[in-house]
Amino acid sequence: MAGHVTDGQPDEVRAEVRKERLKERLYASLTLLAVLVGLAQSGHPTHAGAATSVAATALGLWLATLVADLQARPIAHGRRPDGPEVRHALLTSSPSSAAHWGRRC
Repeated sequence: MAGHVTDGQPDEVRAEVRKERLKERLYASLTLLAVLVGLAQSGHPTHAGAATSVAATALGLWLATLVADLQARPIAHGRRPDGPEVRHALLTSSPSSAAHWGRRC
């Protein structure tokens, strides 16, 4: 797992990262599934229209999750997130980071 975010960290930290990523992926999958069901029931969507809807939903969901996480950090910890915390938020909130770049949880 060279170059992985959790290299050299204790098993508890790795388990927490896995749990956060799984939670975000499940939420994203259910949201995108709802969009696909809506598209299927809307008549005859075009390929481009369906692809645009799915891509816009995935991007919007990712950005909303990222903004919520970064806005909650100062309230929960009394300070703004630093570089590693922002990277952690980016990786855990991305619905496709591990799937597309071959990373393991």
